[in-house]
Amino acid sequence: MVVGLLTLLLLLPLVLLLPLLVMLLLVPVAFLLLLLQLVLLSLLLPAPLLLQLL
Repeated sequence: MVVGLLTLLLLLPLVLLLPLLVMLLLVPVAFLLLLLQLVLLSLLLPAPLLLQLL
C-alpha cells in the first residue's frame, strides 16, 4: 500500500511534466516548419508579392 502511494507520488510529476516536454519539443518544430514555408514561398513568388503578403 505504502509502496503504491510512493510510486504514485513519483509518477504524478512525470505525468504533469510530459505535456510540457511535448510542447517544448513541438514549438521549435512548428517554428522550423513555418520558416521553411516562408523560404519556399519566397523562392516561388517574386519578392514584391511576398512583401505585400507580409
